[in-house]
Amino acid sequence: MSETKTRKSLSETELQTLLSYVKDRADLARIRGTTRAIIDELIVILSAQAGLRANEIRSLKIEDLPSADGEKALRICNTLDEVLRSVDITEDIAQLLTRFVKLYRKGAKPKEPLLKTERGSPFGYMSLYNKVRRIGEQAGIGKLTPAMLQHTYAVRLYEMEQDLRYVQEQTGYLSRRTLAKYMMKGRSKSVIRQQSDTEFKSQESVGQKGKHIDPTCICEACGAECVKSEGRKIESGQFLCHTCLGYFRTG
Repeated sequence: MSETKTRKSLSETELQTLLSYVKDRADLARIRGTTRAIIDELIVILSAQAGLRANEIRSLKIEDLPSADGEKALRICNTLDEVLRSVDITEDIAQLLTRFVKLYRKGAKPKEPLLKTERGSPFGYMSLYNKVRRIGEQAGIGKLTPAMLQHTYAVRLYEMEQDLRYVQEQTGYLSRRTLAKYMMKGRSKSVIRQQSDTEFKSQESVGQKGKHIDPTCICEACGAECVKSEGRKIESGQFLCHTCLGYFRTG
């Protein structure tokens, strides 16, 4: 299997290539007075730079965008309009969304979808999925899916924040164990492996000499309770059990 078929996220070079491609096409569309490429740009940005899933982009309403009170966050709601989470976004993304609504969704009601097709109907899942796939091919990235873009966001956010709990809150992953697996799919394992091996040997040595009794710890990926020797800390300072560390080693 090639790397293109097995990868879960984009490299930094691929991401920048993709973002440049959709921006250039969107800028041209603004000059020409068309909207397709502008919507393409928003879909990529909401996926790769805000971590939204395909169905979350489809369901995003105008009232879910940042309000005038200065808060830079998107509300992600379920079908009953119950808020599932709040996703932090940058000032640039907030301005892009505000400008889009002002220019291309003028007169739309708060509960209407942010994005619509050229026919004026809400996006279907396969329609949005195929759009992302087409964008990837045209940008020279190759195979591209909405899930790959969200995974890319999660990996980059972890690289910046070094906090699985915060990444979990932003992406909406139900399990930090699953999230930890994706983190290692998109980044180097050498640092974690080296630190983990060092700590494991230290713990083994102390245990054999019987110098202390292992304290109880909570795995910050899956929430399981275990003794300290049954896990170790990663470079972010968070404690993971051996099972979750296995995802890091084999991811």
